[in-house]
Amino acid sequence: MKKNLIYLLVFIVLLVVAGWLLTRNNREGTLGLEGNERYAFAIKDTGDVDKIIIKDKTPSEIILKRDDHHWTVNGSGRAREDAIEILLETLYRMEMRNFIPERMQPTVIKRMAVRGKEVQIYKNGKLAKTFYVGTEAHDEMATYMLIKGSDQPFAVHIPGFNGFLST
Repeated sequence: MKKNLIYLLVFIVLLVVAGWLLTRNNREGTLGLEGNERYAFAIKDTGDVDKIIIKDKTPSEIILKRDDHHWTVNGSGRAREDAIEILLETLYRMEMRNFIPERMQPTVIKRMAVRGKEVQIYKNGKLAKTFYVGTEAHDEMATYMLIKGSDQPFAVHIPGFNGFLST
C-alpha cells in the first residue's frame, strides 16, 4: 500500500511539473522576445527616429531619412511634411488590439509573407525595431502585424481610429 502511495505521489509531482513547463512555454510563445516586447509596436519617442525603411515584395524599398530639419525620400527628393507627420503619429499611437486565435495564425503569417511590408525604424542611427505589416483584420478595424523575433502576429490598431493601418 505504501509503495502504491509513493508511486502516486511521484506521478502527481511529475504531472504538475510537466503542466508548469507546458504553460510556461506557451506563455513565452516567441523566438527570443518576452512579455509585452512581443506586441510593443509603438515608437514612444518619435523625436529620435531618423530613418525609416519600408520594403515590399515587388521588391521595392523606400528610405525616409531625416536630414537637419526635413525628411528625404530615397536620398533625393524631400518628403511631404504632412505625410511624415501622419507616419510618425501612427508609429506613436498604434497598439495591440487583440491576440489572433491560434487556428488563424498560419493563414495570417502566409498572407503577410505574400503581401506584407517590412518596416525598419532607426533611432539615432541604430536599428531600433523591425516589424512586418500584413493585411487588414476581418472587421477592417485593425491590421495584422508581427514584430521581428516573435512568432506570433497580433491585430494592431490606433484607439479611436476607424480603419486599418496598412495603406
